[in-house]
Amino acid sequence: MKLNKGIACALALALMTSAALADTTTNNSTTTATVQEAAPSLMQKVTMSYLGLVYGPSVGNPNGFTPDEYGRFQDEKGAPANGKVNMENYLMIGYKATPTLTPTLVIGSVYNMVAGQDLRMTDPYLKVGGKLVDAGKFSLTQDIRGYIPVSTNSRNSGLITALASYQVMNYQLTEKFSLSNAFYLRYFLRDGSAAVGKRVGDAMVLPSLNYQISAPLSASLGYEADAMTNKGDGVTDWSRNGTYVYTGIAWDITPSINFNPFLQFMPGGKVNADSTTLNAYLSAKIL
Repeated sequence: MKLNKGIACALALALMTSAALADTTTNNSTTTATVQEAAPSLMQKVTMSYLGLVYGPSVGNPNGFTPDEYGRFQDEKGAPANGKVNMENYLMIGYKATPTLTPTLVIGSVYNMVAGQDLRMTDPYLKVGGKLVDAGKFSLTQDIRGYIPVSTNSRNSGLITALASYQVMNYQLTEKFSLSNAFYLRYFLRDGSAAVGKRVGDAMVLPSLNYQISAPLSASLGYEADAMTNKGDGVTDWSRNGTYVYTGIAWDITPSINFNPFLQFMPGGKVNADSTTLNAYLSAKIL
């Protein structure tokens, strides 16, 4: 199954921009001496988070494969139409260089959970960014990512690196409702061995409406549109690469752990129970 950039990127960014633990101060009324705050240690500057995404089975016909947009599990040759039920795992290790800048290394893997279990590593990447605008009800966050081509697929396709930019805008409509939009753009730099037809760019836009049900619970409804361009295409030759609708519930189990089950619909094909999938993610702040 291809990486769902909208969900995976948005969640990784949410971890990167999660609020820091509140500072604590001490007020000693028995003395007028000022106590200087100790400089943070090396470990206090290190951040670590985990993100797990499960791309689950069809709601109408659950099995070990994920359906395509028409609810099919196999193509004409009997191969998986859209991959297997799998889990993507990401470990994010960052360093708080400044209060607003935390370069982060993201290490990922994909585990096929059923139908022939296997584990493979994905290309790690380094991301740098933070909140660019925080003006009342409006905020804008951005990060820049550089990928390291260590996976077999990347090395075999002549990938030198991939560079990506990811932005999230959010506007608080009311105390309960907010609008957000995520935008992702990535270019692949390949050597001369890359064949015509290999992907050289992809993009994603994901607007969503969010509702805060209670302090630990929120609901969201989002629409994602993907596009791509391949080697040999013109600069402006971008083609549709899928549209998706998401709806789910996010639960803050603790201030550091969030669980979010969601349904994925594919309006570009035949929307029914067979083409609808049940998915989930779990994020955890470790350090």
